[in-house]
Amino acid sequence: MPHAKFSQQNIIIYGTIIVADNYNAGMSMDSINMALYDHCTLILVGDVAAAGAGIVTLMAGLTNAAETAAITFSSRYTTTDVASVTADVLSAPDAAATLTLTEANIKSGMYVMEWDAQDMTVAGVTYQWLTPVLSAAGTAGIVTAIAIGSEPRYAKNIMPSAILDPEA
Repeated sequence: MPHAKFSQQNIIIYGTIIVADNYNAGMSMDSINMALYDHCTLILVGDVAAAGAGIVTLMAGLTNAAETAAITFSSRYTTTDVASVTADVLSAPDAAATLTLTEANIKSGMYVMEWDAQDMTVAGVTYQWLTPVLSAAGTAGIVTAIAIGSEPRYAKNIMPSAILDPEA
């Protein structure tokens, strides 16, 4: 009997949140609707040509694509490149409102950023949408992003989209 436990309890957000071109282009990724999830993880993986120090900011907003307020989030990174036998070992967690991706850690490496829906209350305003923003400070290479919405408030066999605006 097939099992789909992970995908029935988490939503994997790919495709439209991918940083599909150059690390040095900068972009606002697709917004993530946190209304149905209490936690989200954003994973950035750099290729062997990734260079420079891009900056990631997680911007909260009341609507899809609104970038109103930066939130504080937790981040970790791989301590060796993906070819190493310890590529799954992550640094100690750090918390900040922006994250500078160092070339040493994004080149053939990975960053993991996490936040809870409750972290999206800024200056007394609770926001529903989160837009990851990557600056154009990187100089070369490709960085791919994938997000995982977890701790669903209402788990279902087929989880609803976290990037479509239900009111659009």
